[in-house]
Amino acid sequence: MHRILFLMMTIPLLAGCPIQQRQVPMGVSNDWDYLEPQPSIGLVAVADPLIADVPEPVGFPAIASESISSVTGGGRLVHYVYQGRTSLADVSLFYRQQLTLHGWSNIVVSPDSENHMTLTADKPAEQLTIRVKDSNSLVTLTVDITPHYR
Repeated sequence: MHRILFLMMTIPLLAGCPIQQRQVPMGVSNDWDYLEPQPSIGLVAVADPLIADVPEPVGFPAIASESISSVTGGGRLVHYVYQGRTSLADVSLFYRQQLTLHGWSNIVVSPDSENHMTLTADKPAEQLTIRVKDSNSLVTLTVDITPHYR
């Protein structure tokens, strides 16, 4: 009797009754990579970042078409762009915690508007600027390292 009830309940599902699917917002980078939403609150640093002394959050691939770096006699010139899905608050907390671990000092977080902020930090010979833009939870990080010109 239980088997008959079970079959009567499952046959409509197998016959093609629509199954409700959850709507998941899509996030695509400028290089057309699908960006997974962060699984929890907060960001975690990748073990081997592209720029050794600038932490990179997991789930934020570099946009190769917009990234470049070189070393000159005066120091490094770096311009990297990363994109991922998170909040400005998580980005701010991540970099305030991580930059000191990587030897940066004088860390300043400046909110430019509701959807933009700028982080700056220093090393003896270099200036780091990270511009952060949130566009519907697609966050773009623009990382620039330039020599201090004194």
